[in-house]
Amino acid sequence: MSSIIAESFQALFSSCFGQSGQNIHVYEPIGSNAPTRQSAIGVVRVVIQSANIKERFWKPRPFVRIRVRGRKETQATKWEQKTLSPNWLSESTHILVYSLSDILEFEVLNHHRLGRPGLIGFATFSLNAFEMVTSRVGVEETIRKQDVYEVHGSLLFDVFYHPVISLNEKSLWDVSNTGIVTLQVQRAKNLEWRTSLDRTSKIVASISLGWAQSPIYQTDPGDHHLDPLIWDSHYEFLCVDRASTVIVVQLITLESKNVQIYGHVSIPLDDLLTAQDSGNEWWPLSGCSDGHLLMTANWKPLDVQ
Repeated sequence: MSSIIAESFQALFSSCFGQSGQNIHVYEPIGSNAPTRQSAIGVVRVVIQSANIKERFWKPRPFVRIRVRGRKETQATKWEQKTLSPNWLSESTHILVYSLSDILEFEVLNHHRLGRPGLIGFATFSLNAFEMVTSRVGVEETIRKQDVYEVHGSLLFDVFYHPVISLNEKSLWDVSNTGIVTLQVQRAKNLEWRTSLDRTSKIVASISLGWAQSPIYQTDPGDHHLDPLIWDSHYEFLCVDRASTVIVVQLITLESKNVQIYGHVSIPLDDLLTAQDSGNEWWPLSGCSDGHLLMTANWKPLDVQ
């Protein structure tokens, strides 16, 4: 029964990702601007259903932008044609959770074809609701503006919480195939510099989930005066299917019109997760004779039942 639930969960995630128009099936690229080294404790899935907007002289093109208070990342629904009663029943988004004391903020906005979106109002939802339960269906919150007493309508949504499962003595293979990956891109050594100008280039590590996929993360430039080149960067993302996920890393410079690649590597996620047990954390880079990348990964399975 649990396998059927997990398969349904994976199908739901995959269908939701397809709405973006990108070929995304095994991950959700959710970044983290949380304090350095803070670790996600779960994922919330938010389903925006509908809104009732207070009548005005004109009908807006409403959409909803979602963020965790204090974090920069936002995700948004599609905008609806001029209406006071928009319906986004199929719109779903996923957000990494770092604390159940966090607050979800919903900005209800009016889409303008030529200018910046206009604010209709805010609604909020406290994640401390999940200290006792793991789902809240049919939540209706008031849409307000700066004046907390002025009501601009209401927003209807569902929220589901999927906490991280503690591995304890269990093997990572014995629990959920859906979880949160923490990548640590640390350093590279023995890169080959084609010219003296290359030696002063700012090299970044670009991470994707397949050669044909767009990058989900890019490190800050490493210190090019050092060998090894150092990033010491970490990134977390939601992975729907651990077994089929492949991590692709390209070391590139973005300083010129033509992107130059100084080395690349493709590693199945399962190999990356088990490599630390054998002490194999340096990965040979293709595209240079003796280049190696130091990269590790941690896996936190999610309770999807």
